[in-house]
Amino acid sequence: MMVKYVITGGPGTGKTTLIHELQQQRYAIVPEAARQIIQEEQQKKEGILPWTNLYEFQRKVVERQLDLEEKVGSEICFVDRGIVDNLAYCRMGKIEVPQDFQKIDLKNRYVGVFLLDFLPKYEIDLQRKEDALVAPRLHDMIKFVYIELGYGPTPVPVLEPKERARYVIERIQRGDTL
Repeated sequence: MMVKYVITGGPGTGKTTLIHELQQQRYAIVPEAARQIIQEEQQKKEGILPWTNLYEFQRKVVERQLDLEEKVGSEICFVDRGIVDNLAYCRMGKIEVPQDFQKIDLKNRYVGVFLLDFLPKYEIDLQRKEDALVAPRLHDMIKFVYIELGYGPTPVPVLEPKERARYVIERIQRGDTL
């Protein structure tokens, strides 16, 4: 049975850096589907992007996320943004939740959720366009959605990547996320 833990938080919290650190420590990971799709769609003349067509973008992300999570064959896996995050993005964007998304059992999908605190310096990049004012609101919405679905997100303080990874692993070993 695969056990999935989510690494989440608003933009600029260091999720992907932590996921890469966990991968270096030989843990199975699921990369962030949204970032993959943004990179692919930016190569097209009229790509589907969250800032041009949020509904279609979220539909693509859900489809990709399901596929990525299904392909992991390891017993323990860390997911860079869980599928639940999409619900927060839909709410923030004030759009209807895609139909495919409505059929997914969101309440029993993950064993634990780790919510990363913001890093001291917020940076916008080619895929992360949310400004420093929107990012904390999105972070709060993500936290709210997980709590609403019955998860108890475990806060992860700002630490160096190796220390953050150790912090997460120790919480799992102690059963602090259950």
